[in-house]
This record gives sequence, structure tokens and C-alpha cells, in this order.
Amino acid sequence: MATDSGHKASKSGQSKKKKALRLNPREKRLKKNLLSGKFDTLQDAMIDAGYPESTAKKAAGRTVGSRRMQSALQKAIEKAGLTDDKLLSKLTEGLDSNRVISAIAGKEANGGTTDFVEVPDYQTRHKYLDTAFKLKGHYIDKVEHSGEVAHTVEVVNFKGASGKIERD
Repeated sequence: MATDSGHKASKSGQSKKKKALRLNPREKRLKKNLLSGKFDTLQDAMIDAGYPESTAKKAAGRTVGSRRMQSALQKAIEKAGLTDDKLLSKLTEGLDSNRVISAIAGKEANGGTTDFVEVPDYQTRHKYLDTAFKLKGHYIDKVEHSGEVAHTVEVVNFKGASGKIERD
């Protein structure tokens, strides 16, 4: 196999790369914990997998967000049958969801016949739409601002019932 520089890649180079992508025993336990869904927090899953509490608190996102862990989680999820095509299919199905309600036909509420009618389930559709936007990255979870404020803000406090305005 040729590399970008035109040299042949050695088998030992390939095996080192594969070895580098393998999870260590503690990471394997963490992956199992994450996929089990039994833990309320990422930190709990990490502590159960054998990580020190300080690491679980400080480096949880970095540990789970590592390329090796993400690759292993993705493979496990796809192996379980949750492929991108299946997600898209279920998402599309949810965006078109309906529900069945009972309706009484007739002039009087007690004297009519009960019928069942299928109507759009807007609450469920909204949840699926919300999920779709999240998956597409259209939501911003958190915005951080830094730097100096370019404008001065004047604060006005209303004190007392006299209607006088005092400026701080």
C-alpha cells in the first residue's frame, strides 16, 4: 500500500495505527456503561468503569469525545442496527405522526354515536422536528462571549413611591 509520500506502508505501521485505535480495558468498560443506559451521568459511568473521581469530573467530555471512543461507540451503535438510514426513516415517520381520538357524532353529546378519528399529533411532530434540528446542528446550545464591552450601560433604579429617579 502506498502512502502520500509514495513509500509503501509497513505492516507494523498499520498494526500500530490499529492498536492505537483500540480501547483499553477501562475504556471498554466505559463504552459498555454508556451503551447500557443505566447511569444518570457520564461521571457515574466513568467512576463505575474505574476512572478516578477527579478524572470523571474534569475530563469526562474529553474522554468520551476522543476519536477512539467515538469510533468504538459508533461501531457498537451500528452493529446494534441503529444506522443513519434507520434513524432517518424513524425521524421521517415521526414528523408525520398522527393520533386517534374519539368523537361523538350527533346533536346531543350523550345521544350520538362514538367514532374514532385520526388527526395530526402536533406535540409528537414537534418533538421529532426538535430532534431533527438538533441532529442537523441548527441549535446553538451555548454561546460564550469574551472581550471588553464596547458600550457603557447606564443603570436606572426606581426607588420609593415618589417617582423620583436616582441614577447610580
